[in-house]
Amino acid sequence: MRQIAAPHPSLRILQSKLNTVLQLVYPGKPPVHGFVSDRSILSNAMRHKGKRFVLNIDLEDFFPSINFGRVRGMFMAQPYRLEEAAATTLAQICCHDNQLPQGAPTSPMVANMLCAKLDSQLQRLARDHKCAYTRYADDLTFSTTVSRFPEQLAACERGWVGPALALGDDLLSLIESNGFRVNTRKQRLQYRTWRQEVTGLTVNRFPNVRRRFIRQIRAMLHAWEKYGLEAAQQEFDGLYDRRCRRPDGEGPSFGRVVRGKLDFVRMVRGEGDLTYRKLANKLHRLDPSLIDDYPEAPPAYSDQAALRDKTWDDVYQRCQGLVFLVEIRRPDGRVSCGTAFAWGRKALATAAHNIEGEVHITPPMPEGLPASDFVFHDRVREGVDAAVIRLRGVTLPGMAHPPVRHQLPTPGEQIAVLGYRSIPRREAALGICTGIVESIAPSYGATFETIQVSAEISGGMSGGPAVDRGGNLVGIAMETTFEQTAENVPGRAFYHILPVRYLLDIHLEDAVSSD
Repeated sequence: MRQIAAPHPSLRILQSKLNTVLQLVYPGKPPVHGFVSDRSILSNAMRHKGKRFVLNIDLEDFFPSINFGRVRGMFMAQPYRLEEAAATTLAQICCHDNQLPQGAPTSPMVANMLCAKLDSQLQRLARDHKCAYTRYADDLTFSTTVSRFPEQLAACERGWVGPALALGDDLLSLIESNGFRVNTRKQRLQYRTWRQEVTGLTVNRFPNVRRRFIRQIRAMLHAWEKYGLEAAQQEFDGLYDRRCRRPDGEGPSFGRVVRGKLDFVRMVRGEGDLTYRKLANKLHRLDPSLIDDYPEAPPAYSDQAALRDKTWDDVYQRCQGLVFLVEIRRPDGRVSCGTAFAWGRKALATAAHNIEGEVHITPPMPEGLPASDFVFHDRVREGVDAAVIRLRGVTLPGMAHPPVRHQLPTPGEQIAVLGYRSIPRREAALGICTGIVESIAPSYGATFETIQVSAEISGGMSGGPAVDRGGNLVGIAMETTFEQTAENVPGRAFYHILPVRYLLDIHLEDAVSSD
């Protein structure tokens, strides 16, 4: 049970206006994900996915432990340096009964501002021991891939959960010196073979909701469909709605509860997730007014839509000078085109199947590069479609290549491929093709990992860079395949991205850098 101190309406208006100002002056530190613009429990969980160990710590009485004096002193200290009278007035607006109240609009932001020193110290401690650190309000999370969890943070000789888990002296001293206490009942160290959770999301492979949560939504929709909305509402209110409600308030409608749960699944797993789409489609059939914005088909992103999107337009502009047209003149007389992109200051990366016969690259690259300057991946015969063209006597200007993202994208995440389409024009324009990640798994009959995307990668774009919305390189566009998933089922086109780690396997005598 939590005691909520709801402010008077007039005070709440004043606190809301002050909170807007505090958000503008508080530079959200990298490890902070709670109550910061463009961050959420999802961004917090992303930082800890796929780790060997995950340590969760909860700060006890987080808001009440921050008193009036600490808030007033913070406003007077660096970097805010307010006069004493102004700092006192702001602290009086933010505090109640000599503490930060739960329920005030200003409390989360004031807590973030006051924890700036703690966040810096814990981030430094985590970095010294090869760990990642994040904080979401009073939830602290550390994770690492090392074989043994650092004892300076926690030791699990007596147990992994609760008081049996012994937190390290270095960690405890930093937390206590900043005026906080650890809730020992909620601390836990999770190994990768168990279910690892961060702010309510599982992170063993990628951030995800619990299976129980999906089953609950499916059961609620089934009850609605079979017994009707009124009966489903009564059963939910009587048996499953455990939240504490205001005595004079009405609970939410059953349909809105289902919609809210589905929105949470969409936020975590993405709009293109198959499970989400099936459940959303069912809700749409039961009550179109609840989810009238649900698209019947998976989201498609055209070139025009991508270039209207400022994020993709910025990515396009940054990568425009790094992508080149490759013209392939085969021995049998056939001519086709592909795409290559800068990979280091003295090399280009492309798809291996683009290097067959005589290769010409658009200026300022030299034409007719000899075959000895091609380096293929060791597993090219297995289908690892990656190669590097070493440049002799040429140094690429500017940025060597797009920044590399070593982590795989998650299903439902938006992605873009840049390249030159096979079109009968002498001066081809660089195109951008956007879509979502559909799955990450070996392609049919293959033994290496690929990223399957909904983006329709047309001929000529193979070998081009695949980037995320931050402009980070995640892989190389592969040749479109037509695959049959079962007998008597016609094959369809599949569009695949080769993860960038396969490109990093190719070594070129200091010609290629992966930094």
